[in-house]
Amino acid sequence: MIQKELNEILHFAAIAHQGQTRKYTGEPYIVHPIAVANKVAEIGGSMEMQAAALLHDVLEDTDVSVDELGQFLFCTVAVKDSAEDILDMVIDLTDEFEKVKYPDLNRKTRKAMEADRLSKVSADAQTVKYCDLFDNTLSITEHDPKFSKVYLKEKAVLLEAMTDGNVEIRQECLNQIK
Repeated sequence: MIQKELNEILHFAAIAHQGQTRKYTGEPYIVHPIAVANKVAEIGGSMEMQAAALLHDVLEDTDVSVDELGQFLFCTVAVKDSAEDILDMVIDLTDEFEKVKYPDLNRKTRKAMEADRLSKVSADAQTVKYCDLFDNTLSITEHDPKFSKVYLKEKAVLLEAMTDGNVEIRQECLNQIK
């Protein structure tokens, strides 16, 4: 049952991200959420964490609303507490302090506010975020060395703030900064 639910969630995420591509490689965007979910699975993350990883950019980068995502999850995931946990994690993983919403704040301030917000989310959500950072770092450092200097500083701030998730993957992320 769990694999069937994850496949349906993957299909939903793939449709939501349809037509989007990765910035540096041009590959279909869904490759990134799949890589994040695979990393979550690799470190022993729950089905809910894997599902949140597949969906982590849906609210931020597509037209899917919180209500639409919630309806989908409550119709797809057999255990309603699990559906609620997934939705909560996806909401937690969605950037709040975006330039569009806070045009008067500079990037450094927005990123600091986001780090503070993420420091208060669940350990499971932080672990998914570590896996997201891990995958993004691989791509950015390979394809954009100039921006990677900025990105790695921002990542360090995030990792300093987020200390409740999986210790091993957090350490892997810290090792990427060095």
